[in-house]
Amino acid sequence: SSDGQQRTVVSYAIYRTAGDILPQAFDPKLRQRFGVDLSVPSTVMSLTALTTDGSVLTPPSEGPGIKYRIRVDYVNQRANPQCVHWKPSGESGRTGIWSREGCRTEFNDPWFYDHEDYHVNCTCSSLGPVAVVMNKEEFMVS
Repeated sequence: SSDGQQRTVVSYAIYRTAGDILPQAFDPKLRQRFGVDLSVPSTVMSLTALTTDGSVLTPPSEGPGIKYRIRVDYVNQRANPQCVHWKPSGESGRTGIWSREGCRTEFNDPWFYDHEDYHVNCTCSSLGPVAVVMNKEEFMVS
């Protein structure tokens, strides 16, 4: 810019049904409770940050991370929400797993909800894709 300061453009994308079509491949370190399979029932979010010269910014490895507020369709005592990011693998980056590495999960106990608009707060060191993994709904008892 003319004042000598570097500017950044941030864009985001929210994919409402991407969890249904992305591979259901999970890091073995994810907590699986009650022997129930995991799924991605949330929206999937991604961020991109570009400088004026077109360089893609990456979040620092140290620091608080990027905060996401992700909507999920349900939360109950057995849901066990976990914030995850897509961790690509292989040379092409087309394969990978959902991993908690670098993500922190915060949510209110489902007994405190008095409506059906549930959100999970995620803080991740990744720009995305970021989502919430939970126990599969069809096996859960409210």
